Amino acid sequence: MSSMNKFFGRQTWLVQLLCGALALAWLFTAGSVFAQELKDTSAHKSKAHVAKKSEPALKAGVAKNTSSTTALPGLVSESAEPLSPELLEIASQIYTGRLQCELGQVVLLLPIQEMPGRFQLTLKKQKYLMTPSVTPTGAIKLEDPQMGAFWIQLGNKSMLFNSKLGQRMADECQGPGQQAVAMRERISPPPSLLEPIPKVDH
Repeated sequence: MSSMNKFFGRQTWLVQLLCGALALAWLFTAGSVFAQELKDTSAHKSKAHVAKKSEPALKAGVAKNTSSTTALPGLVSESAEPLSPELLEIASQIYTGRLQCELGQVVLLLPIQEMPGRFQLTLKKQKYLMTPSVTPTGAIKLEDPQMGAFWIQLGNKSMLFNSKLGQRMADECQGPGQQAVAMRERISPPPSLLEPIPKVDH
């Protein structure tokens, strides 16, 4: 009887030892998996951080490039001769950039790097090569004679016309400076030309 008890006791000890070994093996495997997952998560977060950090730089680069442009070969249809000082003076007064117009239209007007004083105007998919033009009234005007397009800039807005089609393609286009002028005019409207001149008592 004593020998049988010893036999079963030895068997129980072996079973416990085997269970302990299996438990240790499982803990080792689980720990390795957890460590690998932690490593992968850290690497993913690191990549996401680098991507997020570089995103503003990318946006800044895009914003920087939109301050001027390089003319498309198909647009340069006239000689890029230097403009006169008078025309360059007109060009220096042009509002450039992304101009919001009525009816949800957007005009992109950018100076051309290799053609000082000239501009590339984009409306939808159409591009125009715009050159300053002297007007009898002194209004600020750009035009693309080949395409029949001309751009009139006023103090509070700009407009794009097509003389060949006889229509206005974009209206109420404004840059930040023009928006400020329009706001001032709404707050304090200029006197109407149709109003009678007030009498002055002598």
